[in-house]
Amino acid sequence: MVKLERAEKLIGGLGGEKVRWTDASQRLIGDYEALTGDVLLSSGCIAYLGAFSSQYREQTIKAWIGLCREKEIACDPNYSLVKILGDQALIRTWNIQGLPKDGFSSENGVMVKHGRRWPLFIDPQGQANGWVRAMESKNGLVSVKLSDANYGRALETAVEFGKPVLLENVYEQLDASLEPLLLKQTFKQGGTLNIKVRTARAFPESQTIILPKLVTVCPYISQYKADTFLSQ
Repeated sequence: MVKLERAEKLIGGLGGEKVRWTDASQRLIGDYEALTGDVLLSSGCIAYLGAFSSQYREQTIKAWIGLCREKEIACDPNYSLVKILGDQALIRTWNIQGLPKDGFSSENGVMVKHGRRWPLFIDPQGQANGWVRAMESKNGLVSVKLSDANYGRALETAVEFGKPVLLENVYEQLDASLEPLLLKQTFKQGGTLNIKVRTARAFPESQTIILPKLVTVCPYISQYKADTFLSQ
């Protein structure tokens, strides 16, 4: 008798889960059908919208959604970059490290994580600076200013050992010797991936072939647009 009652309770509980499972299944089907368009929109956001305000991003995304419909490309009508590419656990960690908790900042964090170019921050209040320092401190972050007497040597050492670099207080022009690093101009020598920094000497990358993160904090300069990913 006791077993029968427990079985009835179990069946009743599973019956309630059926509704939730059905809804989840329908959402997954919808997400799968809209996957191509959502990835296309995400690529556009990362490539072009980093420098713009939240309002302009919303207007542009709405226009892009309209274009996708015209071209019969399925996408989520309520598209969100954070929903498609964001990891909520990682975003909460960023918040603890100093990233503001608003949606605009979360979008910026997602763009920085998934962008292939080095991020260039417009950061008058120093929020991005503090967040990057907290986020990369465990990886041995190297902070460099172009006004430092030994900035070149510090940068070379960071690249050689695969450490992240925070390049601060950049203004009208960057040192031309940084161009190979900004453009990721790597080459193979003796079967090893190398990159030139400042001098003609080649430094091998880490075995994982991952470039160190170079984050510049400065006003927007059109000269940097091709070399960096811009975010504010």
